[in-house]
Order: sequence, then C-alpha cells, then structure tokens
Amino acid sequence: SVYASQRLNGCMSEIAQISFTIKPLPAPPSTTSASICQGQTHVALQATGTGITWYQNANKTGGKLLTNSNTYIPSVITTTTFHASQTVDECESSTSPAVYTIKPNPTKPVIQTTEKSCDSETEHILTVTPETGTVIRWYSLPDTSSYITSGNEYKHQIQGLAGQKTYYARKVVDGCLSEVSSKYFTIVQTPQPPLITNAIVCANSNTVITSDDKDNEWYSDAALQIQVFKGQNLTIENATQDKTYYVVKNKFSCVSSAVEAHVTVVNPQITIGDADKTKKLEKCVYDANSSIIPTVSPAALSVQDMVEWRINPGNIVIKSNDPLVLDGYITTADISTDITYTITARYQIKLATSTCYSSVDTVTYTVHKRPHTPVVLSNVICQGQSLEPLKAFGSPRLT
Repeated sequence: SVYASQRLNGCMSEIAQISFTIKPLPAPPSTTSASICQGQTHVALQATGTGITWYQNANKTGGKLLTNSNTYIPSVITTTTFHASQTVDECESSTSPAVYTIKPNPTKPVIQTTEKSCDSETEHILTVTPETGTVIRWYSLPDTSSYITSGNEYKHQIQGLAGQKTYYARKVVDGCLSEVSSKYFTIVQTPQPPLITNAIVCANSNTVITSDDKDNEWYSDAALQIQVFKGQNLTIENATQDKTYYVVKNKFSCVSSAVEAHVTVVNPQITIGDADKTKKLEKCVYDANSSIIPTVSPAALSVQDMVEWRINPGNIVIKSNDPLVLDGYITTADISTDITYTITARYQIKLATSTCYSSVDTVTYTVHKRPHTPVVLSNVICQGQSLEPLKAFGSPRLT
C-alpha cells in the first residue's frame, strides 16, 4: 500500500491509503512453424495460448499483423520469421518466433536413355543421375496421377512390341516436386532376313550376289565375326572356287537372323582318250572306227551343256552330248600313206548370262595304210624229200 496527504496553507490533511496489484506477465505462447513449396497455396502458422497477437518483429515493432487469432496465414514469397504474443488478464507476454519457410522447387531431372532398342530385347532402361536427398518419380503421362514408381532407374518391359514410347519424370526434394521432364525412345522391329539371289559364274570371272537392302552386312564366317562388306550387292572378282557368305540385315542396330549367300564357280573339265586315257590312238584302215568317250565334270545339267569336237584334217566341227562316233569322219578307203588326225574336245556349260569353257584336250588318231601283199617263193620237191622252209618277202619300202 501507499499513503498520501496534502498540505495547504501550512495545514496537513488526513492521510489516505492507496493499494495496487502487480500481475505477472504470461509466458510467450507455443508456436508451430510451417513451410510450403514455392507456388503452393499458403498455410497457417499456429500459436497456442490466449489472446494471440501476431507481429512482424520480435520487439512488437512494425505494427500488429493480426490480433486475437491462434492462426496466421502469411502471403510472403520468401522465408520469413513471424512473432506471436499472448495476453492474459490484460497482460501481454513477450513474443515467440514462428518460421514460415518457402522451399524452392527442384530443377527438372535430366533423363538419359538410348534412342532405340530392338523388339527382341527384354527391356529398355531410362536413368537419372543420382543426387543426395533427391527422389525421382516416374509417370506414364505428364500429370502426377499416372505415377508408376520411384527410383533413379526405370526399366520398360519391351515384350516384343515395336513403336515409340514416352515416359515422364519429376524430382522430389524436401517434399517439393519439380516440373516434369519427358523422354521418348523407339522400339525397333527386328528386320526380316535378307533376300538373296545367289550367283553362278565361270571360273576366273567376276560376278555379283544381289540382295534386297543397302543395310545388309556380309560375313565370311557363320559366327558373324569377319565382316567383308556392308551394302546391297556383293561384287566378287576373279572367282576361283565356291564360297558361302552369311548375310544379316541391320536396321538401327537391330539384326535379323543370318541367311547363306552362295557363289558357285563353274569350271568345266574334260579328258578324252581310250579306256587307258591313251592320247595316241591308231588303227588299220580296214578296221572299224572306234568311238571316243569324253570324261567331263561337272555333269551336264541341260541339253545346252555339250562337247565341241574338232577333227583335222577336214576342219570338222561336231557339237554333241554323246560319245564321238568317228564313222563318216575318218577314212576307211585304201590309202597309200598313213593319215594322222588331230581330234580336240572342249566342254562347255551354258549359264544364264554366259558360257563356261574347259581347256582343250587333244588326241591323235592315226590310220595306217594296208601293207602290200608279200612276195612268196614257190618250192617244188619230190615225194619223200624233206620240205625246205617256205619264204615270203615283204616290201615295206614299196609305195
């Protein structure tokens, strides 16, 4: 209590008693901070207490923002600290801070993948480089309702289906979602095997094996390790032996099964002579003419595959698939001197665009003249005498 009096003209009044009460200040209210991602709808800060007043500054300067409310919804665009007091029995407490955090949205993720996969593969993989504190969410559509899964990698199951496919991804950092990124790729249909036209060619000639596509790859081995050409048509120069190539079609690194491509080299061979392959044949003029049987390879495939015979003297040309019968071409008349014929044979095989020839094989065929009748000496003896040897004299030098 406090006592008071007044003095007037030297006179003192009676004493009056005055009493007052000192009330304690309430404790600052309990506050709850809040946060949102940039661009989201604002939410309320919370304070627990009585007669809550919100201030911009801790020392209550800067004006009151809102009175008598346990919540306050800021409208700031950057992180800001607000302050709240409570009033109890007309006494206002000091302030408590409440932080209103505006969290930045993360940047869009960068999706990495190959441009194409083959429909024969199992999966196509999309990836995002891992970042600490970042979660990647994958979607089948640009909106967030098509969520598939989370992770730095997504594996698209191909299942043999070709075509273009697009996937979408967003980053999540501290609960904030980035804008969407997209990535498309193509599942390429595995090409059909190449169509090949094989080649048949004469030995030591040039040829071309044709195919249906410029993306065909040609290999010399069935394991497809040694590539010899890439393109539509394979040119072979100076072919000397049969050869098999293995060809695949490669479209955007999708490879078909292999097919064989063949070049067949035709190299006709012929041998003529008698049964013992004798190259010098002979007979007497009065003997029957023999036939000459050729041995050829490969065997004739058509009536156009034949042997060309030449007989000289006489410049006789005969084309036949049969053995050479000499009747009519070799003399059977009496001759005064031996005649030697030269007989040659060349085997030919007819291809679609050319003719293949063997080398020429040769025999000689000698017709010997009939010898002159020998001169004989008569011998007369008497019965009982011994017979002397009979004598005959040939005349080889007579003409």
